[in-house]
Amino acid sequence: MNDRRQLSYVNAKARPRQGPSGRYLFVHAATHDPDDSVRADALRGVHNFFPLAESVAFLRQRLAQDRNESTYWAALNAVEGYMPEKDACALLQELSRGPFSSVAERAREVLAG
Repeated sequence: MNDRRQLSYVNAKARPRQGPSGRYLFVHAATHDPDDSVRADALRGVHNFFPLAESVAFLRQRLAQDRNESTYWAALNAVEGYMPEKDACALLQELSRGPFSSVAERAREVLAG
């Protein structure tokens, strides 16, 4: 089964804090899939595998390594539902100063409520 199919299966069956095999499939798809959009889709589900603080740390790592607009959007989508949590606010602040104007604008909107 390829990464895309594994990700679809895992996300369809996702339960919060999936076990080691679910996390492995998630991390592998989010970091190694050759398609930017598949990596971004995986990142949007980070909350199914890690608590918020760990999710934000993982997203920051991906943003540093995968500097494209789809990754920035995925990071925003992954944390905007956690407002006003401190970790979510901090990442949104960073995204509001990021290199992609549409993502930065949306991050500012989310922060403003």
